[in-house]
Amino acid sequence: MRNVTPDWLTFSAAPEGRTTIAGEDEALARTAGRLSGDRAVQLGLPVLDPFRKSPIGHQILVTEADVALSEDDWRCPVTADFNALPLKDECADLVVWPHGADTPAVDPEETLQEISRVLAPSGVLVLTFFNASGGWNLKKRLLGRSVFPEGIVPQSAGAVKALVTRAGLTVEGGFYGVYGATEGGKTGLLPSRLDLAGNRWWPTLSNVVLLTARKKVQGMTFVGRAAFADNKVRAGALQHG
Repeated sequence: MRNVTPDWLTFSAAPEGRTTIAGEDEALARTAGRLSGDRAVQLGLPVLDPFRKSPIGHQILVTEADVALSEDDWRCPVTADFNALPLKDECADLVVWPHGADTPAVDPEETLQEISRVLAPSGVLVLTFFNASGGWNLKKRLLGRSVFPEGIVPQSAGAVKALVTRAGLTVEGGFYGVYGATEGGKTGLLPSRLDLAGNRWWPTLSNVVLLTARKKVQGMTFVGRAAFADNKVRAGALQHG
């Protein structure tokens, strides 16, 4: 039987998708919750809400198509091209970009340049992507069966770090997580034996990687937004919510 590549909607209904979304949602919210500032911007994947624990009041969700949000969702939806954001220079203290670096069709380099433009000095970028060294991509290469959404091309952490660096940002840390699809428990998801072992013995073989990077400006001292500098995001293990 021919393997059919799922779209994001189909993927989110599968065990792999539910595990990924739950794990990323928790990791992003935990990371964003440590940071402060005036404005936070999310590019795409509205199913993830990285700002639900964030102290930042002005939250913008940029999507390339109209999206309806619930009444208790604080994010302000904006429809725009990720490579031409309708935001002024250096206006965002935090930008979250889930699964853009592993979607070559959106031109990650151009989008990263645009992200760098809108980030305030000392502002932070948080991004996620599927790991080229992970078990799901290994299965795809060996068996020709892909669990990834359509258009996704898993990337190595080194390649994404290089992309981020070329955009003028400094990688500061990240998380590795989601080692397998899991189900059960009150939330419908529980860490599997692979997750528990992977976090300890082979973290870089996870299926999902989260990286954080900062916009640093040489030779200048900032106040206000520079409070970000005291909120370094440290490396750790991506955990399921």
